[in-house]
Amino acid sequence: MTSYFEEHDFGENEGENETIDLLLLARMFLRGEGLIEMDIGSYSDHLKAPPASKKVVEELPRKTSKNTPTGKASCPVCLETYENTEIYIELPCKHKFHEYCILSWLKQTNSCPVCRHELPTDNPEYEQLRCEKEREKQRPFRVEALHSSMFC
Repeated sequence: MTSYFEEHDFGENEGENETIDLLLLARMFLRGEGLIEMDIGSYSDHLKAPPASKKVVEELPRKTSKNTPTGKASCPVCLETYENTEIYIELPCKHKFHEYCILSWLKQTNSCPVCRHELPTDNPEYEQLRCEKEREKQRPFRVEALHSSMFC
């Protein structure tokens, strides 16, 4: 079966045309040339998540449980219900915890104990790894967008 490039008679060195350059770039991606394969998963499995950033933890919103009906909502860490006028902390993922429960947790790890939503850390190596993992998740979408733009 012939490839798209062979079918449309595109050679390797067809001049300075921008369309040809894009097709050559796409060909390079299809062959896997010039790509750095990173096994981020195996490295991150050995790297323990550091504590959450002290600044981020200090800025987390503290709220009073006066609006929460007593006896209905409970802290996911200690499973005790919120007493009237008790202070709790709400994480960006909207999970709520007793202040003393979540602060001790965030001193050890940077994620929500319920949904594993990660908070920023003070560890630059870990933050860089997190960015690389996020880029790796987005890679199939970028390749698909490049592929779709070529065949419009």
